[in-house]
Amino acid sequence: MNNELMKRADLLMRQNRFAQAVDAFRAVLAKSPEHAAALASLGWCLTKCGKLEEGETHIHHALGLSPDSAYIHQIHALYLSERGRYPEAEIAIERTLSIDPTFAPYYAQHSRILRLQGKLQSAVTAAERGLAISPEEVRCIIQKMLSQIAMSDFPTAHDTVRMALQLAPENAIAHAGHGYSLLQRREYAAAATEFREALRLDPHLGWARDGLMQCLKERFPWYAKAVGFRLLTLSSYALRWYAMFAVIVLYGLVRYAIAEPPKPTYFLELPLLFFFPLVFLTFSLESLAIWLLTYDREGRHLVAPLQRQLSGAVVGLLILASCAFIAAIIAVVRPMPYDAWPVFMIAFSFAAPIPPLSKVFVCDPGWSRDSIWKVVAISGVAGLVCFKLAAATMGREFPLETNYYSCIGLVIVTMAVLGASVLLPSMKSTSEEIS
Repeated sequence: MNNELMKRADLLMRQNRFAQAVDAFRAVLAKSPEHAAALASLGWCLTKCGKLEEGETHIHHALGLSPDSAYIHQIHALYLSERGRYPEAEIAIERTLSIDPTFAPYYAQHSRILRLQGKLQSAVTAAERGLAISPEEVRCIIQKMLSQIAMSDFPTAHDTVRMALQLAPENAIAHAGHGYSLLQRREYAAAATEFREALRLDPHLGWARDGLMQCLKERFPWYAKAVGFRLLTLSSYALRWYAMFAVIVLYGLVRYAIAEPPKPTYFLELPLLFFFPLVFLTFSLESLAIWLLTYDREGRHLVAPLQRQLSGAVVGLLILASCAFIAAIIAVVRPMPYDAWPVFMIAFSFAAPIPPLSKVFVCDPGWSRDSIWKVVAISGVAGLVCFKLAAATMGREFPLETNYYSCIGLVIVTMAVLGASVLLPSMKSTSEEIS
């Protein structure tokens, strides 16, 4: 019975269902408390669930019970690698190989640890040692391919990629590696197809997402300029500009608040002339470039479906906001049957979700992307509330000064949103590391 429990727990672990595997391994240990392999596996699953200290305790306990087990030393190497302690992980995997030098997957793990330390030629050698034992060991082939690509040895890597795809046509990393090989040969459409296939198989594979972006940059230099616009990046340069825009807007709001009636609305309108075009357009540039590519005969094949949908949404909001903004400018320069201030607020409301929406694709799936979607929702709700208030003031349901209060709220929300839109894409998840 315990063997069946162990097989089930091991299967859950191999399927990356770590939370369920934890319960399964605990069930094994309830019947056999000294089961060293179950203890080590439980430690690894706990590590993947974020319980690092508890995981390490179980792994060390397993090592104490069975110090000559290759499997347990291999789990220890996995744990150390997960913590970024690569020199220690290298020692652990070498201990594994000294106990069992005939199991090819251990050489794949050895190759990976060496590659992550920058020992690329040694990593290739380790993978080849595994392939000498088992010529069709896909994990060794993948690690050899990754090291060759890291060394820019693309002619040799291309042959390794073909072997990997022949043996594992559903392997996302193999497709991404093929994409980089094609990218180096300037076959951009074919490379983009491979990157999209890799993302279909593994949406968390940031290496493939980066490759797809590189395809666009190489094929369309003007797109590279849009992506590289400095206000789109996390830098002191960008943050200084955002802070300056915020100060200008808040200064206008304060001047409007302390002014004697009748209050001059230009204190509010002029800051938005700075804030709206300069800040929101910086976040629209990349989406606008992608949207234009979807109408290009070749470019549309390089764009992922999610990119296409997000860019369309951003451009739609940008068009609505721009129309409202132009209408407000017209009301400023010549008498119109409507006030400019509520129309500026309508433009601001439409534009509010643009910064986070433009950054969804570049955020890693998981916590980062879930968080950016929440930021999109927050900015969308704030924009909708301000839109309704602005429309109500145009209909004389509320006094014009209502826009002052809604603007304060929206500026505060927008500054937080801008910060999140700059920071979240820079937060790389652990899934980004190629395994």
